Amino acid sequence: MKKFSKITAVVIAVALSMVSPEIMVDAAAPSWPDSVKTAPDSIEITSGDIYRTDVKSVLINGLDYNGKKTQFFAFWAMPDVEPGEKVPGIVLMHGSGGTAYRDWVRKWVKRGYAAIAPYWVESEDDKSKCDIKGIPESYVWNMGPRRNGTFKDWEAPIADQWMYHAVADTMLAHSFLASQEGVDADKIGICGVSWGGIITSYTIGVDDRFSFAIPIYGTGFLKESKAKISKDLVEDGLNMWDPSTVLNNAKMPTLFINSNNDTYFSLNLQARAYGAVEGSRLSIKNGLTHGHDAAFALEEAYSFADSIVKGGTEFTRFTDNKLEFKDDDIIACATYESASPLTSAKLWYTTDSEGLKYTNYTYNGTWQSKEIELGTTGVIRVQLPDDTKGYYIEATDSLDRVNATPYVELETAVNDINVSKPSIVSVTDDAEGTATIPLSGVVRAKSLISNGGAKPLCATIVLAIYDVEGKMAAITTKPYSIAQTLEQICVADIDVDKLSETAQSKIAQGGSVKAFVLDSIKTLKPLCAFEILSK
Repeated sequence: MKKFSKITAVVIAVALSMVSPEIMVDAAAPSWPDSVKTAPDSIEITSGDIYRTDVKSVLINGLDYNGKKTQFFAFWAMPDVEPGEKVPGIVLMHGSGGTAYRDWVRKWVKRGYAAIAPYWVESEDDKSKCDIKGIPESYVWNMGPRRNGTFKDWEAPIADQWMYHAVADTMLAHSFLASQEGVDADKIGICGVSWGGIITSYTIGVDDRFSFAIPIYGTGFLKESKAKISKDLVEDGLNMWDPSTVLNNAKMPTLFINSNNDTYFSLNLQARAYGAVEGSRLSIKNGLTHGHDAAFALEEAYSFADSIVKGGTEFTRFTDNKLEFKDDDIIACATYESASPLTSAKLWYTTDSEGLKYTNYTYNGTWQSKEIELGTTGVIRVQLPDDTKGYYIEATDSLDRVNATPYVELETAVNDINVSKPSIVSVTDDAEGTATIPLSGVVRAKSLISNGGAKPLCATIVLAIYDVEGKMAAITTKPYSIAQTLEQICVADIDVDKLSETAQSKIAQGGSVKAFVLDSIKTLKPLCAFEILSK
């Protein structure tokens, strides 16, 4: 691997195993009326071309838009139930270019769920654009605001913005389903595809009634995407509506699903969202295409729902994800718990210089794979090949469900910082230079953080010594957190006396020390000033 690959990798590993991503907070955070959590008025459609006996069509009253009443269209159905019997339910959110899908409802009903699929219109107010895929124009003209790019309507009053109504309609769809006889209101989940995944990821951060969630492709942290979703982002709209603003509020079991080459949502987004939702699961499908049909065919989605509300076998859960050093090798190490025995494991990695390689928002990188021999200890271990820039571990269980660790990108995660003098030197994150390392005693790095009384912050201080050839001779990492204090100091050190004679000899010829702080819940960049003390 390249000169600084090892130190970068260990920082990321520590960060991912310890902290959750920072979320953006807007002072004028939206709120919804209590009415979205009560059974809404609705009108069932009982005639016309759209009418079917097995899947019902309904118009549900939404919130006012520009002072006028709105309705939204939905398909819904439920299995046959005996008197007194209750079945779980699910809200199904389609993606951009799609509609409410009757067949998606049928798939879930066949598996024993009551299901509702609301329809959100994304075109402008031109009514001729609203009549798509069999839903008559007369049923959708008064649905409220249309989606304009990615939150481009941010200057409108909050209650008149598209995302406000999309989330409200999602809540109302839950309330409608929960009010139906034979539906267990305590066992209703949500699944969203692409833009529906964005809506899903936001809604679970503001509505705790959902018992599980399955965002497919789409999620939060959109600004960080290397793929197409970032083409028309609007900063002010993101500050209000990106799911990262609320995802850490989500407490229900959540399964994030994506492809390793998705053209709209790059894998780093799922890694961030996975870290934001405590106890979440992740499934990364090699070569999964982006589309509704592909999403509807994902057995992991149905099995995950069953594991939460129908007594099905629990999904594999990765409890730790870190890197270890052995001589010159870097070992990826993932600890897991699984109710279903794992049958295979695989390392997926890329040696592309950019890590996740996108050109014009389209993935054109190369993934390579390496089979991993499974042990019996609940730990998956695999040596990373030379020149690995990013990786994740895939594990398949006896029910043929694909589980994964979050994607970790090594080279671009942090900036190394050189120290300009050998003792008690304050530097900032743009300092450059080298430091002479003493042959005895302790090399110590002291980090000084000031967060101005902001919300709790977690990070990691890293100290490393390189020999004259630029090879790492020693490394230490130390996590710390700040909770509502103005400043706090964390110290990390390396005892040079305990290094090997070979390492000490090479350091004596002219070594260097590097120290930096990883703000692992924000930008993965050095966080603040630090001091190097060589004693």
